[in-house]
Amino acid sequence: MGYRLERVNELIKNELSLLIELELQDPRIKEAIISVVRVKATPDLKYAKVYVSVMGENNKKEEIIGVLDKAKGYLRKSIAKVLNTKNTPELIFELDESLDYAMHIDEVLANLEIKDHEDDR
Repeated sequence: MGYRLERVNELIKNELSLLIELELQDPRIKEAIISVVRVKATPDLKYAKVYVSVMGENNKKEEIIGVLDKAKGYLRKSIAKVLNTKNTPELIFELDESLDYAMHIDEVLANLEIKDHEDDR
């Protein structure tokens, strides 16, 4: 991935984080903890996958993605104002499960019974 594309991804990520936190007025957004984890735009900037982490119940996570999908026109227009490029990517919101997965792995590791090597003799 080129340096320019990395900068654009980072700019979109930061701008979306601010917009979601400060501009979106939907009460479901306000009562959730939402983090834009990463953005992966195509090289032609036609599309950008936005990976979002939502803390809370699983059914609420899908609901938040739905709210973001409905607001993507507004979000795209707002990003176009700060993104000085020919194209403004269409936003595709995806639920990022990496934090949940890491917490699950920690839980599994914490519950493992580790035998002492001396018991194996």
